[in-house]
Amino acid sequence: MSRRTLRRTHAVCAFLPPHILRSIAENTDDPALRERYHAALETSAQFRGARAAASKTAAAALTAPSLHRTIYDAQKKTALPGKLLRAEGAKPVADIAAGEAYDGAGITYDFYSKVYGRNSVDGRGLPTTRTRFGTGSR
Repeated sequence: MSRRTLRRTHAVCAFLPPHILRSIAENTDDPALRERYHAALETSAQFRGARAAASKTAAAALTAPSLHRTIYDAQKKTALPGKLLRAEGAKPVADIAAGEAYDGAGITYDFYSKVYGRNSVDGRGLPTTRTRFGTGSR
């Protein structure tokens, strides 16, 4: 598997169930990969907690009738979401990974819309937000 393919795999990991992420993190020999998967688990837990705490009124406000992507760069920090790199409809940026995340979020949205008739991965308008944990272009 090439490094480029491996990097693309990480962009998709945000949509893997936590038990799969946990299993990969526990079974990899690469400390850097282990750290990335644990970071993905932490981010996922934060988002699940935020959704669980939201009231019905807040959930209704999140309902998006169409695609709304935002791509951030955490700049190797833990304060999320980080620096906004690209929002829905904005021009592409020089950062290749940000472009891939933006395009991947669109593909994911289209999949859930066409296959499941949902307006998001959770069916309740969850915004499509992705955060990169590194900095700079590849």
